[in-house]
Amino acid sequence: MKRIVVLLSAAALLLCFAACNKAPADGKDTAATTTATTTGDTVAGETTTAGGNTTGDTTTAGDAPAGSTTGTTAPPSGDVQGATQPPTTTTTTTAQVILDGEETFKETTVVDTASCRVTVTDIEEDGELGYTLHARFENLTSDTDCLFAVDTAAINGVLAEPLYVSEVAAGETFEDVIIFTDVVPEGVDIGEYTDIMLVFSVSDVDDWEAPPIAEKAAHIYPLGASKATVYRHTAQAGGQLLLDNEYVTVIAVNSAEDTKWGGYYSDIYFLNKTAEGLLFSIDEATINSYGIEPYFATYILPGYATFSKVEWLEDSLENSHIETVEKLEFLLTVYREMDWENIEDEEDLEDAVLVSEEIRYTP
Repeated sequence: MKRIVVLLSAAALLLCFAACNKAPADGKDTAATTTATTTGDTVAGETTTAGGNTTGDTTTAGDAPAGSTTGTTAPPSGDVQGATQPPTTTTTTTAQVILDGEETFKETTVVDTASCRVTVTDIEEDGELGYTLHARFENLTSDTDCLFAVDTAAINGVLAEPLYVSEVAAGETFEDVIIFTDVVPEGVDIGEYTDIMLVFSVSDVDDWEAPPIAEKAAHIYPLGASKATVYRHTAQAGGQLLLDNEYVTVIAVNSAEDTKWGGYYSDIYFLNKTAEGLLFSIDEATINSYGIEPYFATYILPGYATFSKVEWLEDSLENSHIETVEKLEFLLTVYREMDWENIEDEEDLEDAVLVSEEIRYTP
C-alpha cells in the first residue's frame, strides 16, 4: 500500500513541477545574456530595473537576520530553474526619476525581442484591487497571435501569484494591468514593495505544444536598486517555528476556520535556503489524530520564500466529526530539483528527498 501511495505521490509531484518549472526555448527570440550589478549579489542573465516597514528588523548592511528586511542581499535574481537553464534576460535602465522633488516612475521595457515587447508604463501602489503594474504588451509578429503570461513573480523575495494572461493578435498592442493581491497573509507586513521580480512568457495561441516564443525574467526596483530589500519571516514576528535547518525554514503563521468557504486552513511560511529549486510536499496529515489529507505541494525558487495556505475541506472535517482543531500533524517532504520525467520507481523518488520531517503543532 505504501508503495502505491509513493508512486501516486510521484505522479502528483511531477504535475506540480511541470506547472512550475519552465525552461526557455533554445534559439528562439533569446537576447544576449548580460549581468546586472546592484548592491547585492546578482546572477548573470537578469533583467534589472532600478527603481519598509516590515514585520521584523530593517538592515542596510551585512547578512539579513531571520525575520528582517535587508537592503544588501537579494535572492538569486530571476532564477527560474528548469530542465536546462534560466530564462535569458537583458539589463534595463532606471525605473525612477525625480521630478520637482516628487518620485515618478519611468516607463521601462522589460521584454524586448524581435517578436514581442513588454513595457511597464506605471505603478499604482494603492490600486482598487491591489498593488498594480500598468503594462503595454506588443505583438510584433505579422502572422502569429500571442499569449502573454506572467508565469512567476515575487515581491521582496516572497513569491506571489498575479495570475496574468492576455491574448494579443498579430501586429497589435494591448494595454493592461498586472495586479498583486494577497501576497502575504493577514498580520504580516513585508514593507514597501522594493523589488518586484517577474517572469514573462510569450507563446503561440494556436500551438500549445510549441516552445515559448520568448521567456524573460525581469526585476523592477520602484525605489531604486540600492533600496531593494528581501523579507525574511520569523516566529518572533508571528507564528510557530516548525522546522529550521541549513536547507529550509518552515513557520506556521496563522491557523483558523475558513469562515468564507468552510473547512480549516493554516498559513505556512516556507523558505528555500538552497541554490536549487525545491518542492515542498505535505502527506500523511492528521487533525486530532484523524487522517485528513490537504493534498498540498508547492515549488519554491532557489533563495526565495512563499506564504502558502494549506487547506482542509469542510466535508473532510465533518466526516471525521471534528468541530474544534486541537492538533495538526503531517509529514513534510522536501524534494531536490531533478528530471522528474525519468522517475520510474520508489527508489528514484527517494533519491530526490532532501528533507523528510514529521511536523506536529497546536494551532
